Amino acid sequence: MITAIIRPDKLNELIETLIDSQAHGLTVSEVRGFGCQFGQLADGSPGLGLPGDRRVALLPKIRLDVVALDDDAETLIEAIAKHARTDTIGDGKIWVSTVDSVLASGPVSGIAPRCGRGSRAALTAHDQDRQRVMHAVLAHRAEQGRS
Repeated sequence: MITAIIRPDKLNELIETLIDSQAHGLTVSEVRGFGCQFGQLADGSPGLGLPGDRRVALLPKIRLDVVALDDDAETLIEAIAKHARTDTIGDGKIWVSTVDSVLASGPVSGIAPRCGRGSRAALTAHDQDRQRVMHAVLAHRAEQGRS
């Protein structure tokens, strides 16, 4: 999973860029936080008063989460980095984490991504075994709910 913290004014451009770069879905969250400079604004605005005379400003940011196949990750990361950058402090961060499995919350027809190249054929045998177990667990839970 690719996670990026970006400036709010970069969101629309990044959505277009990610779609053009073959992202098949993303989640956007409005968040607040600070980085190395504790969120101090260039205009010298005071932040939140914290114990020990520390001043912190929780600045508004956007969090993007994109689950991508390994083959697509580098292209998507480069696109995010290129289009989110303003070359000023506060541009944000990008990090990548491993997603062990994905379960669709809608009708269960497979745990692989439903669009694009993320088909069942792209999964390893281990992933397919995990899917079978997860399907069995879901079926059992559904049956228990009907009892």
